[in-house]
Amino acid sequence: MSFDLLQAIVIPPNIFIVHRYFNLIYQFWLHANAVPYLGVVEYFFNTPSSHRVHHGRNPYCIDRNYGGTLIIWDSITLA
Repeated sequence: MSFDLLQAIVIPPNIFIVHRYFNLIYQFWLHANAVPYLGVVEYFFNTPSSHRVHHGRNPYCIDRNYGGTLIIWDSITLA
């Protein structure tokens, strides 16, 4: 929550509000179970199928969701 306050102070209000709404939509999309595998997009962006691994039962992958948008951070930590 304090990070949001810092962003709200530094970023112009109209940009901050638009970003917050896009982020909300993106987070809703990430948790959707109706989105199929997205092919090459999976190598660059965090997608619903890659995010489901984070919520899975494999102890190796639980709580390994480090990147909010780009999957590179998860790939580096799992290597």
